[in-house]
Amino acid sequence: RKWELTFTTLVTFGGAFFASFPLFYSTSFGGAYWLWMLILFSFVIQAISYEYRTKKGNVYGTRFYDALLFVNGVLGPLLLGVAVGSMFFGNEFCVTKNKILDVEAATISTWGPLHGLEAIACWKNLVFGVMVLFLARTLASLYFIN
Repeated sequence: RKWELTFTTLVTFGGAFFASFPLFYSTSFGGAYWLWMLILFSFVIQAISYEYRTKKGNVYGTRFYDALLFVNGVLGPLLLGVAVGSMFFGNEFCVTKNKILDVEAATISTWGPLHGLEAIACWKNLVFGVMVLFLARTLASLYFIN
């Protein structure tokens, strides 16, 4: 169940974002490729952990999958905050508007050499990511208190 909700949320967010701003979507998601792959990897870790944590014949044990859930619980919100922060504070890409109407142009954008990993090194994006992480923790705490 958790697998379905997490990926459904990500796909819905991406689809709505693409429908609203196709040029910005293609540039920012292409420019932050590795950042989005890390986010996707953290979601896969979460899904695998929930699936195999209590299975019979579990080779790694419950504590291993609990550790993976902890890693996902930290990396997921942090990296999502960095990705959203990069949309607020900018990213290292450039759109060449002359290429928009050029049918033969392969891309209309140029990105930094790390394709999104430089967004993690930006202190503003990291602060935004830590803020999202702490807000997620606060929301979870309030849920458990209530």
